[in-house]
Amino acid sequence: LKNASYSKLLTAGEFVIIGDTLVANANGNYIAVSKTCTHEGTTLTFRKTQGDLFCNNHSSEFGTDGSVQAGPASSALKTFKTTFDATASTLKIG
Repeated sequence: LKNASYSKLLTAGEFVIIGDTLVANANGNYIAVSKTCTHEGTTLTFRKTQGDLFCNNHSSEFGTDGSVQAGPASSALKTFKTTFDATASTLKIG
């Protein structure tokens, strides 16, 4: 997270897209999920205020665990394990 491309992840509510993965700081808990909505493949965003993932195309909503909270999406997002090392300021995804 020392890299300028990812340093905003140190702030709660911020997110970045890395390849096909959306990584977010969900109020101090790091999450990593597939970046695309399971409905039609639109790139998702992390909504800081709601603490969820949102598709701007058809308003599907997903929990931070990848579960569908509101459709039209009907399939959960693929999730990835995250491990944060505060001492080294590194985040491992995988």
